[in-house]
Amino acid sequence: MEFKHFVQLIAIGLQARIPMHMTGFPGVGKTEFTKSLETGFARVGLKCKVFILIGSVREPQDFGGFPVSTPEGVRLLPMAWARDAKRLAEDGYLVIVFLDELTTVPPTTQAAMLRLLTENVCGELALPHYEPGKGGVVYLCASNAVEWAAGGQEIQPPMANRLWHGDFPMDHETWCDMLLSDFPAPNDLPILPADYLHKHHHQQRAVIAAYVKAAGHDAWMAPPEDPARRSGPWPSGRTWYLASRLLAAIEAVSPGNRLLQGPALAGLVGDQALPFLEYREMLNLPDPEDILKDPRRFVLPDRVDRAYAVCYSLAGAVINHKTPERWEAAMIALGNQTLRLDPQRRSQVGRVLARAAGGAGAGGASAQLFCTGPLQPRAGRDGSDCEYGGGFPLAALLQRCLGGDAHRRAECQPAYPRGQPSLARP
Repeated sequence: MEFKHFVQLIAIGLQARIPMHMTGFPGVGKTEFTKSLETGFARVGLKCKVFILIGSVREPQDFGGFPVSTPEGVRLLPMAWARDAKRLAEDGYLVIVFLDELTTVPPTTQAAMLRLLTENVCGELALPHYEPGKGGVVYLCASNAVEWAAGGQEIQPPMANRLWHGDFPMDHETWCDMLLSDFPAPNDLPILPADYLHKHHHQQRAVIAAYVKAAGHDAWMAPPEDPARRSGPWPSGRTWYLASRLLAAIEAVSPGNRLLQGPALAGLVGDQALPFLEYREMLNLPDPEDILKDPRRFVLPDRVDRAYAVCYSLAGAVINHKTPERWEAAMIALGNQTLRLDPQRRSQVGRVLARAAGGAGAGGASAQLFCTGPLQPRAGRDGSDCEYGGGFPLAALLQRCLGGDAHRRAECQPAYPRGQPSLARP
């Protein structure tokens, strides 16, 4: 991976709230690069502040909070760095908390960092999550290889599975070029638009869900048998979700950029990155926006995993941009096509759509997809829209088309042998 692409990926990952971790030899410039991000982001109009925390000289209380007795009981008070970070984040800064020397951090301190990385909570203080244009706190980590660290030890698996992992790609030629210009701060860092998840996340989730469903359990959760490899990237439910966010962010600023997509996936799901990319290439999903523009021309794919992905992608597109016309177009497309499936496949498609409805919390938009009240009838020129396009909430439509199979709890068999998705027919 070239250094310029590495810089872009780090900038995108931080803004997407992915905890990023870079490894390399001592003295190659990891810390100085991190400091330079302040100037780099400032050049593109984003206020940025870097907090450097050396993990090897920190105690668990620095991340988990210092216990103090109060009249209300024992409280876990945050350290000064956390209060300062919150203040700057609320002022619109991208606050980068740089956790350095990760391979020298004792396991007890790593354990205290876990909630910080996943929930952005220090002690009892909730730090602001970064949102483009609003500021927030994000995390960048660095370490030397274990054999080159002072008292080095492997990163614990629970910590490793919360991070994107990548080598710091500094070589002698890049170093010489940067030395001549006195190691300048990066230029033209990509800035995520505020709606990157709204526009791109549902498509990435759909493809990942289809791949994992086809490939089976081993593609979803596969901790390495070698203990040393557990300190790096490996697939789990968490890292696949992080991958969906990172791919959505890349698509928002550099559509179809495989020079970024490949390392982004490899740094999160490890060996599953290449099979997933090959699968996605063969899947060749239609754009849900094209389906919504002309729903009657939509033909549901015969392959179960592809049908699963298309339906989930279509539902997500409507959820992310709700208008009566889009609701009706989705109902026309799904209503016309789900009847083509045999009972088993209807059940599979129905379950994924039903889960999309039931998976949201209170007030969640996805629940409204199936629970919203009836739409106003909008008959087409030939009157055919009345059957599927108006007067039916989508839940009733699916129940009508898919029958009771849509709500069965029985687990369906994987579409392909476990760990080996079929790539034969798109």
